[in-house]
Amino acid sequence: MDDEAALRLYRKLGFRELHADLTRAPHPGPEASSSQEGLSNIGWKAYKRCSDPNSGDQMPEKEFREAVAEFIGSLISLSEGYLRLLKAALAWGRPGFWASMASEDTRVVGAMFKALAIFTTSISSMPKVSTPEDLEVAEKAIGSCISKLRELLDELEGE
Repeated sequence: MDDEAALRLYRKLGFRELHADLTRAPHPGPEASSSQEGLSNIGWKAYKRCSDPNSGDQMPEKEFREAVAEFIGSLISLSEGYLRLLKAALAWGRPGFWASMASEDTRVVGAMFKALAIFTTSISSMPKVSTPEDLEVAEKAIGSCISKLRELLDELEGE
């Protein structure tokens, strides 16, 4: 989704200005933390505000709309990432892929499996998120995973 389409969707949801999160680069980096204002922090604020989900408190309409916009933006990011993954995985089906893999430098092949191990270890170490503390643990695990994968990618591209 391009920026104009995101802006149209955002305005359709009733907002006047576009948060910076919707126009950020595809890889915002670990500095994009929950301490920043914007869409990435809306769900967290709503959770803290209505800490007891059984209390019957209703979230203000603006906050609800912002949380929905964050959810939709997150689905867009996931879809874009999945498309990139599909494009990368398409190479595996090409006739020369496995022959190239067999003759490739073992560091390159090892990097591919190391990346998969980093990702799966990170995902498996995350708790079920139901409290702010769980969210902090998950955020740290994801941030660590992203940092390690970026380091690995930098090493691979630097060779």
